[in-house]
Amino acid sequence: MELDNTQRRFSVMGENVFIIANKLMTNPRICRLLKYQTRNPFSKDLPDIDGVDLINKQILIVPKIYDDSIEKMSYVTALF
Repeated sequence: MELDNTQRRFSVMGENVFIIANKLMTNPRICRLLKYQTRNPFSKDLPDIDGVDLINKQILIVPKIYDDSIEKMSYVTALF
């Protein structure tokens, strides 16, 4: 998957969010771990996964909720 093919999906988000989402989608090990809840998600018997199919299902992009703070900071949002 090339960077340009998925860039349109994230055109309203920041560049860093796009880079992170693209890395998740293009990593076949992460995609298999997210898609298959089995003892061996890396089994040759399971078909390969297209990371684009995981967007808005197993890979969710949550935009930052801005507050009135003027302090710049990093943050991580984890949803289960």
